Amino acid sequence: MQNSSERHEMNHNDYDEISLKELILSIWSERKLIAVILAVTVVLTGIYTFVIASPQYETTSVLIIKKPVETSTPYGTYTFPSENINDYIQFIYSNEVSDRIIAKHGFDISSKSFKNMITITQDKDANRFQVTVKNEDPEMAYQINNDLINQYVDSLRLTYKKQALESFIFDYQSQIESLNNSIEYKEAILAETSVLLSTLEPVITLQKMLSSDPIAAAAYADRRNLDLASLSDDVMTEEIKNDSYFNVEAQVVNTEVELINLRQSLNNKNELLGELSKELENYNSLITTENESQLLNGKLDVMAQNVFVTSKPYQPDSPVAPRKALNMAIGLVLGMMLGVFMGLFKAYWKNS
Repeated sequence: MQNSSERHEMNHNDYDEISLKELILSIWSERKLIAVILAVTVVLTGIYTFVIASPQYETTSVLIIKKPVETSTPYGTYTFPSENINDYIQFIYSNEVSDRIIAKHGFDISSKSFKNMITITQDKDANRFQVTVKNEDPEMAYQINNDLINQYVDSLRLTYKKQALESFIFDYQSQIESLNNSIEYKEAILAETSVLLSTLEPVITLQKMLSSDPIAAAAYADRRNLDLASLSDDVMTEEIKNDSYFNVEAQVVNTEVELINLRQSLNNKNELLGELSKELENYNSLITTENESQLLNGKLDVMAQNVFVTSKPYQPDSPVAPRKALNMAIGLVLGMMLGVFMGLFKAYWKNS
């Protein structure tokens, strides 16, 4: 039984040895084909790498963006629509930015093709991000990157300036409408209380018989040296403060003070609304013109202190692609693999 097992194992080893030997011989017999395929693959790789493929240059700039929450302005506190930094970083891919760069350089490409030239790398758990631009021309790569980050910062500031203007204008219009309603209401109250006040007297005069008040009669007779019995038909006049009059008068005064404050507040709101409307009109007239930089005048430039360029781009000296040595190594390996495969396939086809 043991001898049978040993013979089986020896036959199996002989079979493996013969199969490996046949495999090596098959490859060797087709060495010319393998060499031709290898040479063709390497030559094609070289032609693509050194002739067809255009060199690619890249340049990088670095920016920092603060997490926008809210900012104080002369017109009130402006709250940003989003606290997600990524929303503001991705603005660099907007058509607002890409279309302007395309127009500036006269590129005959689509926005999508232009955006494929741009790569954004955001640092993990940080508000810093890198902008990388690739181009066949090193000087053009530098110019595009430099213009891109400048346009990105300007467009971001201009976009949120317009949003702040529109937001404050809407708020002030609502406040002015509310103030006008309050003034109308207070004026109606003032008119009614003034009419009521005109019907009241500050002092109420009372007349009564002296005999009805013995104490007052005695004092009166004593002051005039009269006989108390002779005062039975005399009348005493008494003046009493009318509390209702003074209460209504206080209401009138308070309402007038409230109206003064409301009208003053209304005038201030109208003045500020006029400034905002004028600035929005100025924005609409200058945007997309050669003078639009005048809009970054500090007035409601709510994004000015939130985004900074910390590292400007540089003009690259050497291309990053194609990687010639790597391409040739890959071509060599692929050529060898393809040659061996074709050689074995040819040998198998002959034997079959």
